[in-house]
Amino acid sequence: MNKMIRSIALLSLACVGGMMVGCGSEAKVIDQNRSITTVDQIDIQDFRSAASTLTREMLSDPRWTATVQRLKSQMPAGTLPLMKISRIKNDTTLKVDMRGFLVDPMEAELMKSNLVDFFAEDAEAQNLAKMNEIATGTQPRLPNLVLFGTVRDLRSEAGDVKQSSYVFHLKLADATGITIWQGEKLITKQGSKPAIGI
Repeated sequence: MNKMIRSIALLSLACVGGMMVGCGSEAKVIDQNRSITTVDQIDIQDFRSAASTLTREMLSDPRWTATVQRLKSQMPAGTLPLMKISRIKNDTTLKVDMRGFLVDPMEAELMKSNLVDFFAEDAEAQNLAKMNEIATGTQPRLPNLVLFGTVRDLRSEAGDVKQSSYVFHLKLADATGITIWQGEKLITKQGSKPAIGI
């Protein structure tokens, strides 16, 4: 009986020791193009891909270019058209921060183009702008362009294979309410369990 208890105790210690070795494994920085891909979620690389593709498409669209040039010609020198990224509706079954993962990267890329300015969303920045308007007696600037859209998902299964499709659909309207550009990025993922994405 004592031998059995001793054996169980030694086996338990060995298991705990093995777990501790596993817990001590080193974390590492991974290549951003090689990360965990999940079928049931929108991953960071999905947002990066959608934001990059849609921004590139918008910037290369002839109607976008013509609209921005027309707006700039109607403004004082050194003033850029004002753009607002309105609500990107999350029409998926997931809780996702659209502002942080989709809107902010697009805004950063558009700022780099030096073609448009953006409203600061920070409460303190908005308060400062209001105080400046009161002090100088100037009217607040209204946006010349508004970007809005929806992210949707559709899931299906066949046997043990799951498939999730995510559609990023965005539209850009001018101050008259006319849509001057729209773009769509479809990301479809398939698998029966999480896999390493390349």
